[in-house]
Amino acid sequence: MDLSILGWALLGPIASLILAFPITVILKDNSLVDLGWTLGFMSMAWITYLFNGLRYGNWLAVRQLTITILVTVWGIRLFTHYIVRRVIRKVEDARFADYRKNWTKNFYLKTILVIFLPQIFLVYIIGFPVVFANSVIDVNPINTLGIIFLIIGSIVWLEGFLIETTSDIQLLRFRNNPENRGKILNTGLWKFSRHPNYFGETEQWWGIFIIAISYAFYNGSPFSVTHMVIGWVSILGPFLLTFILLKFSGIPTVEKEGILAGREGYKEFLETTSAFIPWFPKRSK
Repeated sequence: MDLSILGWALLGPIASLILAFPITVILKDNSLVDLGWTLGFMSMAWITYLFNGLRYGNWLAVRQLTITILVTVWGIRLFTHYIVRRVIRKVEDARFADYRKNWTKNFYLKTILVIFLPQIFLVYIIGFPVVFANSVIDVNPINTLGIIFLIIGSIVWLEGFLIETTSDIQLLRFRNNPENRGKILNTGLWKFSRHPNYFGETEQWWGIFIIAISYAFYNGSPFSVTHMVIGWVSILGPFLLTFILLKFSGIPTVEKEGILAGREGYKEFLETTSAFIPWFPKRSK
């Protein structure tokens, strides 16, 4: 594996978030940092893939090509979703609006240090399975184990993609209907999970990890213990994303900070609907 690619990968999130910063300043909407977040993953995938291809000619390494394409499709979908959400809502996300209200001094410096700088490292860590896979000098034909991991990972990714895409569309339609103001979305995929979009998001990155981790097993020469260790360290990526959505800025932001509290049927929704993993509703107490 080429360890220098691990370093070159940082150019993706750094450049993307630097590009996003003036856009958030001009439009006075720090929630547009999400655009830089998305472009960070996509550019990181392509920088590592192109670097590997140009140096070693691994243009048709099926796992590397598949992972890069999956990240690209993920990014295009999410980028489009952010743009559509921005057009519909036309206001800054509540969490960032609070920052704008409370940070009366050194607003832009705090924006860089608290919002943008951490996201550079988050993108790198969460996307590290992609970086690891694209740093491998894949000069050997894919073996049986690699094919198995490729198929399983792709299926997991596809399921997550369909779940997140469908649930986001259902949520946008629900919010865009004035008759639903003050109500809870508990139909479609939202009948089986209070946050199917978050579940689908994490499932996609676990799928990518499954494909990438096949490189941590023996795949012919060259191979080293360092190679294997770095591969398994990449599991921190999907773990971190899952933790953030479950315990930090995902579910807690929506539920514990009271965004939905007080809406019609909210208490019953909490009692009967799975918080994360889609499952059949419970009976209301």
